[in-house]
Parts: sequence; C-alpha cells; structure tokens
Amino acid sequence: MNLDQRDCYVYALFCSDKIFYIGAAREKPNGERARGEEHLDAAKRGSTQPVSRRIRQIWSQGGLFEFRVLQANLNIGEAALLEQEWIKKIGLDNLTNVRVWAPSPNGPRQRRQKGPSLKALNKLLGEANGEPPKQPRGPNLRERTRLNKLARAEAYARTKVPSRVQ
Repeated sequence: MNLDQRDCYVYALFCSDKIFYIGAAREKPNGERARGEEHLDAAKRGSTQPVSRRIRQIWSQGGLFEFRVLQANLNIGEAALLEQEWIKKIGLDNLTNVRVWAPSPNGPRQRRQKGPSLKALNKLLGEANGEPPKQPRGPNLRERTRLNKLARAEAYARTKVPSRVQ
C-alpha cells in the first residue's frame, strides 16, 4: 500500500440535510466513489449495522438518503484524521458510527467493530508522517510455532533415527 497515494476521501450520509454517518474510503481504480452504494446494498441485504438500520428507517418513512463527498484527494492518514475530526465535531452520539479510530479525550474508548486496530492505524499514520517504522520485537506466534516444531523434529531425528555412516 502506497501511503502517499492520494486516492482516499471522506464522505457523509445525509437525510434532510442532517448527517447521520461519516466515513472514509478509497476510490476504485477507475476513480469511482462507490461506498454509498455499498451502504445501500448492505441495507437491502438486511445488515444489522446501525447505518443500515438507519437507512431502512429512512426508507420506511418515505425518505431518501444522500451520499456527499466532504473532501477528496487525501492519503490514508489524512482521510483517517479528517474522519475522526468530523466525528468529534458532530459527536458520536449524534451519528450511527460505532467506531472511532483513537481514544476519546472525554472518556474511555468507544466500542469497536472489526476493522483496522488502533495499533495498525497508528503505524500507518506514523509512516505517513515520515516517522521511521518501529523494529519488530521478534517472530510472531505463527513463526515461533513453526520454529518450535522444526526444532523438535530435528531433536527427535538426532536421538531416535540412527545415522548411516559408512
């Protein structure tokens, strides 16, 4: 992923000129901004996400929702920060968003859904701001498990399998 690539945008979903969702996304390779249609499709499929439930509520009242790009041509770090600023400005309680990308200064962290971890986001933002990447602490669990199995197999081979010396 190229962090300098300026293909991200921040968008809002409106109903009657009232914002009910703020999001950030990447443009498709052909330049299309289709995230609004993805929300529409999720609502049609019966998703239980709060934004989908809100869209279905708008439909049941005979209303329409609108997708608007708030700012475009951003890199991933700028998009994440701008999304966070909009959420803070409007207030998480006034939106159907269920996730923020950083701890709230007014209390504990908000509930998160599956998505990039705060650690992964901070790493991306640090790299986008020119900070050197942190050195890994060592092999991850999968690599350690693989190395342990390999070491046990070698130890077994040394003790149980006679060598063929001629």
